[in-house]
Amino acid sequence: MAMTNINSPDDPAAEPDRKRPSWTIGHLDGLTYNIFPEGTVVFTEGERGDHAYLVQSGTVEIRTGSGENSRLVDIIGEGEFFGEMALVDDEPRSATAVAHEYLICAVFTREEIRMRIERADFLAQGLLRLITRRLRKSIHRGK
Repeated sequence: MAMTNINSPDDPAAEPDRKRPSWTIGHLDGLTYNIFPEGTVVFTEGERGDHAYLVQSGTVEIRTGSGENSRLVDIIGEGEFFGEMALVDDEPRSATAVAHEYLICAVFTREEIRMRIERADFLAQGLLRLITRRLRKSIHRGK
């Protein structure tokens, strides 16, 4: 199935987000896909999370702190999710995500993630929240 409504950074009709230069490149199987050029901040530590991302192509650095106190937590690649923790536990973003190279991601809204979590059984919901809480504590301990 081909993507529709494709805009690219080279397309004069493409409208990048004014705050962060990214483009919505199309829709496939009900998913929205965004492009983030290398060096683009996808989200910032401390802000409210409204989206989670699934990397289709490229890599993204996950970092805590800023300036000289910046610490690389992980590099996320193809087939991996990032940005989900803030949607699971409604806490602010625990880290900053920066496109390490040209990045294409499927984008999931808070509502999409919440709906899927609510459909999971009680045990799965509890385990997901527990794992998220433990991971968040681990990230903060490393600062």
